[in-house]
Amino acid sequence: IEDGSRDNSLEICKRYANVDNRIKVIHQENKGVSAARNVGIDASEGEYITFVDSDDELLTNGIFLLVKDIEDFDADIATASKIYVAPDKTEKKCILENIEEITVFSGTESLKLSLNIDRRMTSCHGKLFRRQLISDIRYVEGKRINEDFYFVFLCCMKKPILTYHNEAVYRYYYRGDSATHAVFGEKYFDMLYFAEQKKQMIEMYYPELLDMALCMEIGMHLFMLNMLCKTKDPKYHKDEQKSIKYVKNNYKNYHTNNKFEKRMAWIVSHGLYPLYKRAIRLKYYR
Repeated sequence: IEDGSRDNSLEICKRYANVDNRIKVIHQENKGVSAARNVGIDASEGEYITFVDSDDELLTNGIFLLVKDIEDFDADIATASKIYVAPDKTEKKCILENIEEITVFSGTESLKLSLNIDRRMTSCHGKLFRRQLISDIRYVEGKRINEDFYFVFLCCMKKPILTYHNEAVYRYYYRGDSATHAVFGEKYFDMLYFAEQKKQMIEMYYPELLDMALCMEIGMHLFMLNMLCKTKDPKYHKDEQKSIKYVKNNYKNYHTNNKFEKRMAWIVSHGLYPLYKRAIRLKYYR
């Protein structure tokens, strides 16, 4: 999907299509990654679907490994580890320690991982989906953060069989503009939008998991407060107060093994927000 690029990407894509008739090239005006992926889902014909961003790479055996896991375990989603490549080209392989080579999740297990913001569930990279599972699922267009996390969440709402292979199948290139270093922008409010959508769906279909959904949403409000520490623009004061109020009202539902985050949540919930801002700025934004 050539999404309105300004370089010669379209010509490069066409060259690949000319030598491999399995490749289709679709050109559209720039609409963003979610719209591009939706177009790709609609145009694809295979039994399985995976997503690869234009600046990333699938490892040579990646699809073979994921297809094998789906077929061996009659799974709906197969996922695996990734290699993260920094701007200076250094690589970090994200292999989990002390787990089996292959782990199988069923029932609501993958949904619980998603609510716990488990890193295996936060993106579509390195995942293979059965077409049948995502036939009625599409990306929310117009959002810029957490749209892929929400897509995976919607898949998990269907209680799929999901496999995790503790081997890298995908090379992900990141640009060094992580949230910790990025300038604050209104796109970060997308995270609260998706958190609220998740909580509402859990409340409707899986009320037994509502405590987990509330904990997840509290975490997102704390993250928003972290990001708001970067700006002194008074127009965000109401948003700041909204997140403070949410943390105060729901603090009893916040369960985390991260001692620093738990301490920060306690500070906010006890009306000590100026102390919270000072601590966050010292830790992240010096």
